[in-house]
Amino acid sequence: MWRNEYLTGALELRHGVRDLGAVDLASQDVLDAMTPAMLFDLAGIKLNGPKAWDLSLRIAWTVRTANQENLFGVQVRNGVLIYTPDLAIELADLILTTSKDGLAKLVLGSATLDELQRTGDITVEDGHLAGLAELFELVEQFPFWFNIVTP
Repeated sequence: MWRNEYLTGALELRHGVRDLGAVDLASQDVLDAMTPAMLFDLAGIKLNGPKAWDLSLRIAWTVRTANQENLFGVQVRNGVLIYTPDLAIELADLILTTSKDGLAKLVLGSATLDELQRTGDITVEDGHLAGLAELFELVEQFPFWFNIVTP
């Protein structure tokens, strides 16, 4: 196992890190297999915490899948995205419904809020999308390759 790490480090020292540009890491099959909770986990991982430190947002978020609707209470505070399944947030800043595919597009950055509204993948029941737009501006896309050995 460690041999692979050493060989990767040696390759990086000899040739540098290859820049392959933007690479789509999730195929449609992978996205179809992900649950809405997994997509919220991914959004939380990709959230730039220091930049999101001052953002405070409470969302009552319903995610439609093929056979059911899942309610999530989503909060962003202190640079962290926290979600709780089956939680109805009182005094939410935003109440909305998205399709699971729409949520995946938001997390992966492959669609804008305006595009999702036009296609019907997102509907706002109460509040404004400005806070959600600010949130997903802080969700970063990771490069495919990264440094192992060199700074």
